[in-house]
Amino acid sequence: MKNKSGKLQVSRHRCNATWRFLLSFVFISAFLQGQLVYAEERAFKYRNSDGVVVINSSIPPEYVDKGYEIINPSTGTVIEVVPPALTPDELKEAKRKAEQVAAQEREKEKQRQYDLRLLTLYSEPNDAVRAYERRIKSTDLAIERYQADLASKQSRKNQLTREAADLERAGKEVDPQLIESLKAIEESINVINRLIESQHDEKKKIRLEFESTVYRLEELLNYEHDATRFDYLDEPTEKQSLSSNR
Repeated sequence: MKNKSGKLQVSRHRCNATWRFLLSFVFISAFLQGQLVYAEERAFKYRNSDGVVVINSSIPPEYVDKGYEIINPSTGTVIEVVPPALTPDELKEAKRKAEQVAAQEREKEKQRQYDLRLLTLYSEPNDAVRAYERRIKSTDLAIERYQADLASKQSRKNQLTREAADLERAGKEVDPQLIESLKAIEESINVINRLIESQHDEKKKIRLEFESTVYRLEELLNYEHDATRFDYLDEPTEKQSLSSNR
């Protein structure tokens, strides 16, 4: 019984192997036949050096760059159109356009990120106006500190100037250290004046920045443009700086 069972299993294995071989053979034959049919049903249509249209099963290498069509020779149906190769000038222009498109896409993404940041920071335009007010107040405080320091330096300079004048009127030589102190204070006064000037310039930049921010928020949130949003903050802060020539 065991021998008969073993022989039956071997027979089945052989049968299965035979069927797998036959199926593989049929599949490969069908595939190769399809490839041959596809090759037979395509041709190249191009113009030769005399401008004559040629249809052939192959295309000479010298005509490839001039462009051609792949067609079904039985029906004349165009399967694919291969355009002519670009000239150096055309390649240069295509590269320029591609770079231009890439730059535009980068700008769009940059704008998208900027808009997203605005909408994250502010729920409506007046939120940005209030943020502007805080920035301006902070800058004004810095200006006030510089001005206080400037007044102190100017007072010290006036004191040293009087001391030097008293010595000169008394016919005495002015102490070189006193002269150096005057020079140092003069330089400090010039530095502080420049810092105050830079803070006023910073206020102008902040204003332009927030005007742009508010305008963009109005666009994004469909608010009507309101040019008066900053009016209540427009009382000018008097620029105070003491001249170093006093």
